[in-house]
Amino acid sequence: MSKPPAIAVIGTFDSKAEEHQFIKAGIESRGQSALTINVGTKGPSPVPVSLDLYPQVIEKKPAASSGRDTAIEAMIKAASEQVTRLYNSGQLVGIISAGGGTGTHLCSAIMRKLPLGVAKVMVSTVASRDMSQIVATKDIVMFHIHESDLFIGVNAVRQLFGHRQGDGNGPESSICRQELVTDSLPVIITHEPFQRGESADAQHEHVRSFP
Repeated sequence: MSKPPAIAVIGTFDSKAEEHQFIKAGIESRGQSALTINVGTKGPSPVPVSLDLYPQVIEKKPAASSGRDTAIEAMIKAASEQVTRLYNSGQLVGIISAGGGTGTHLCSAIMRKLPLGVAKVMVSTVASRDMSQIVATKDIVMFHIHESDLFIGVNAVRQLFGHRQGDGNGPESSICRQELVTDSLPVIITHEPFQRGESADAQHEHVRSFP
């Protein structure tokens, strides 16, 4: 029996392992599978993760660690390929991350590689800035929290995703729901997912047809 698709908890575990572990625990406590991915460029994850990209992208490739920008770009490329592969093989249903300036830039770039309709949530200390270049034309939910309260902000995310499996025939019939519930305000964003492999033009036509 195949495993149900997971929610990717992706981030710089080298500096924010505790926050991402908390998100993982929250997802699993609601019956969802979580797949943790370390995309930190300063070191391996200090906690066990499903996939640690630091050793293969940075540690074993000296050229990739020649400078901060070079390391970040190398990690974005490698992680984007991994996440896309997981999604295309039906192992991934959504993605979430928490980070500061570097983490937001890095993880949002990876999220942008996924099609419209795939749930994407970025908990960020810099989301109050102009995020037009970070989000671009993708459906990334930016959730702002002050840097000193990042972990408290992650605590405010009560229910991350809901997912219903389709019958596996034709276009996916599942609905991926992103639900961020703070102490004072529920924000619910629902996407009807597109057929896997659907063209960008077809996706935009689908968006225009939303009520």
